[in-house]
Amino acid sequence: SEIMKASSSSSSTSNGSSSSSKALNPLASEFKPASSHPAPKALQDIPLDKAPRIFAEARSTHATVHKGLLNSLGWNAPGRRLATSASDPVVRLLAGETLKVEAELKGHTDSVPIVCWHPSEADTLATASEDKTTKLWDTRAGKASHTIRTSTSVINMNFCPNGMFLGVGTKDDNIGVIDLRAMEKGVATPKPIYNMKSTIEANEFCWSPSCEHFLLTTGTVGRVELLGWNNPSQSFSYIKSLEAHTASTYCVKYDPTGRYFAIGGADSLVSLWDSKEFVCVRTLGRMQATVRNLSFSPGGVFIAAVGEEKFVDISHTETGTHIHQINLDSLKVASIAWHPKQMVLAFGDDKNKQYVAPPLLLLPRQPRPPQRDPPLRLQARLRRTHPPPLPRRAPRHRRQ
Repeated sequence: SEIMKASSSSSSTSNGSSSSSKALNPLASEFKPASSHPAPKALQDIPLDKAPRIFAEARSTHATVHKGLLNSLGWNAPGRRLATSASDPVVRLLAGETLKVEAELKGHTDSVPIVCWHPSEADTLATASEDKTTKLWDTRAGKASHTIRTSTSVINMNFCPNGMFLGVGTKDDNIGVIDLRAMEKGVATPKPIYNMKSTIEANEFCWSPSCEHFLLTTGTVGRVELLGWNNPSQSFSYIKSLEAHTASTYCVKYDPTGRYFAIGGADSLVSLWDSKEFVCVRTLGRMQATVRNLSFSPGGVFIAAVGEEKFVDISHTETGTHIHQINLDSLKVASIAWHPKQMVLAFGDDKNKQYVAPPLLLLPRQPRPPQRDPPLRLQARLRRTHPPPLPRRAPRHRRQ
């Protein structure tokens, strides 16, 4: 996995330090309105014309944490930890500052294709494995608190932003919704409260920030299903189908403010949609192959897209302007995730079908602060304690 960090030279808030955040109860947490998710000041201070240079000057570090192909990675809510999963059954938790392995979660018996953090609880992690189980972990104890068994392996998983529900999609195109509030009653193996069998190929899905809408990408040419989620009745209702692309759609993401959502498909396009009117406002066409994964930066200022190519494409969300391209030579990106609060981009890669997967931390080249003259009293004290050396006289040459 790789990580990229860029910062405005005029701001010192993005210095690589992870900010702390108090963990919230997942059963009592409520989604914060879009106005409480503004872009950090470090992002607001980046002029659009200077953003390409800032990204180009970013530096990177990396760490190899698995011995198999990297499948998924993600930051927890405060951004202090990065979870990674690969073709091996062990999930590893990395420190956000040093990228050192802090803990290993062992409990699955097969590869883990998906990891997903709770949207507000910093220590709750969901993992889905090819062994037909989905586990909820308490990362403080390093143990799985709950296990959900499915008929087939899980290929898609996403939390509802209010933290009360977990959506699970299986290989047989079945989507189940699990009520996490059942855990409070001591249910060790909670079962889905709602199951929806899709008649078409069901790919990635996500809830809207208000949890009122549910977007489902499909294998049908260009179609994205828009569903409504009824919390009291705990069921989906069909709203309409969005003709988004000219080929199958694979990934969908809402930006942190809830203003836009992005869709990526097999036609190598990324379409950006207005979340209120459900109309496409712009498309990004710099990819040349299938788009597999998308991620928005904090505040939704930038969007990163990856696919079956050897680079990461970064664009400005509001204008669609191309900002930067991270070339990976012979590497192929497998997963991508922006830090929730800082200009840090994590992504995983593979080489020749083998995992090299570094979580790379791209840190900005911070300008040195200007040197200021010390106060007059301090200057006088320094002259008394450290007098300046006497100037050397030039050696005299003797006459021959």
